[in-house]
Amino acid sequence: KAAEDFCDAIVDRDIDTVLEMAEDELNEEDFEELKEFLNSDENGVYSDEIAELVTALFDTMEYEIDEDSIKADGKKGKGSVEVTFSFVDLEELFECECEDLDELIDAISDVDTVDIDMKLEFVKDDDEWLVEDVEDILEETYSEFTMYSLVLPLSILIMNQITDLKAIAETETWISSAWAMMVCMTLRM
Repeated sequence: KAAEDFCDAIVDRDIDTVLEMAEDELNEEDFEELKEFLNSDENGVYSDEIAELVTALFDTMEYEIDEDSIKADGKKGKGSVEVTFSFVDLEELFECECEDLDELIDAISDVDTVDIDMKLEFVKDDDEWLVEDVEDILEETYSEFTMYSLVLPLSILIMNQITDLKAIAETETWISSAWAMMVCMTLRM
């Protein structure tokens, strides 16, 4: 049940619940940017059109628990389970020859998915099972959505009003180099 609750929270982008289930003491303020990024509601950081795209992308996320991998030892207070999260392959999606955001949203259902396999480790605290290494899990499950492959192409699309998304995909090498340079410059400051 704890594994399902945790995975449901990941898929639903319910960071508050994820943090409540964390064994580690995590500062909620450290996750405010992630919460904003994952929030595609009307009051979020996205325009209505982009919010529709972001929602469609996140709606592709699913999970499957390997029931045979469940291990729980109540006496030792330890448990684990193997989980596979899957979601739309963003790299493949941004290679489509869509003319606008509506076409891109429609193309999502035609694109393959990618899988992230992980082992969730649990510890028992009183009557509650808590998840270890939640920060790493959040990074691993949302990294495809939060890294430049989604953020920068969308920014370019908006700022330059590019309608050919294939052109965005072709700039990936340049974007990657620019992103790396920006990170290096930030670290030097």
